[in-house]
Amino acid sequence: MKIKSMLNKFFSSKSPALSASKGFTLIELLIVIAILGILASGILVAINPLGQIQKARDAVRRSDGKQINDAITRYFIVNGSYPDTTCFWCSSLSGTNWIPSLVDSRELKKVPIDPVNKEGPPILRYLYKSKSDGSDYCLQIGLETKVVETDPNYRGVWDGTWNLRYGPNGPKEGICKE
Repeated sequence: MKIKSMLNKFFSSKSPALSASKGFTLIELLIVIAILGILASGILVAINPLGQIQKARDAVRRSDGKQINDAITRYFIVNGSYPDTTCFWCSSLSGTNWIPSLVDSRELKKVPIDPVNKEGPPILRYLYKSKSDGSDYCLQIGLETKVVETDPNYRGVWDGTWNLRYGPNGPKEGICKE
């Protein structure tokens, strides 16, 4: 009996523990949630996660372009010509052996492919073309984000894709001009 009377005394409305309300009202909670929602959406707009992902993929593309271009240069030094191709514009859509001469000569273990690697628009793939006599080549890298036109490898925009081109004569000469 003593326990029951103690519990009744503790939970009674006359108890000091329940006499003063120490919680928030529903309106106060809704206002706080609304303010937090507005702040979160503002932060998402400022951060722009999709734009950051595109910039990260473009950084990979630039790095891959440099790696492939360096391998082509090494191939030229050893063989006296640029890697030949059996296609007009070889594409990274073909897989990691899309410039077979670079893999066969062991300049690269596998030729990098675009992180998205799809037809467009935007056209997100790597392309390579060479002259049949091995005297010239063009490597094209498509980017998702705008390229600063002062970039020395900037070539132009096609189908919503900013393109960088690498070649022995630069991005606007030789077969890169085509």
